[in-house]
Amino acid sequence: MGRGAAEFAKYGQALRRVRAGERFADEGGKSVWHQAAPGIEIISFVDEGGRALRQECYLAESALIWLPGTPLASATVDPGRGGRVGSEVLRTHDRLDAEVLASALAMLEAAPRGDRYLDHLRAELLAAQRGLASDDDDPLTSTVRRPGLVEDAPPRPPPRRRWVMGAVVVAAAAVLIWLVLR
Repeated sequence: MGRGAAEFAKYGQALRRVRAGERFADEGGKSVWHQAAPGIEIISFVDEGGRALRQECYLAESALIWLPGTPLASATVDPGRGGRVGSEVLRTHDRLDAEVLASALAMLEAAPRGDRYLDHLRAELLAAQRGLASDDDDPLTSTVRRPGLVEDAPPRPPPRRRWVMGAVVVAAAAVLIWLVLR
């Protein structure tokens, strides 16, 4: 990883939710994006009720992946095809990388409290650090459990193309207004 926990702690106060980057999924949920700097970000995939289905914490070339009902996993971020944004691939490690976990925790401990997704990931990382299982009564995850292992996969599911329908509606309205006004 190359950077220490102290270096990532400075990003905690800069970690902010980027609503413009949120995407709706085909299944009805959405992705919630927090970013401190390019490559220093957290992406939470949530269902319609706001329950976390998956959280990914990116720390430059490393990442942590949380899924309900599975052990926390660390990974290396492979830039993917031609280094294009969105083509990254996560290569999971055989064992949880303690340095990556310490760095992510340092960043989240320095982040402001009160954001449900950051607070949830902070609690999960602390539990992993202590070697404890997550609490089944957690309101973000209590109804969602996915058994199995995290495998090498693209980090982000394809976003839903709702904006296409909105663009079609806006274009049709513009044509109707133009026809009425000419």
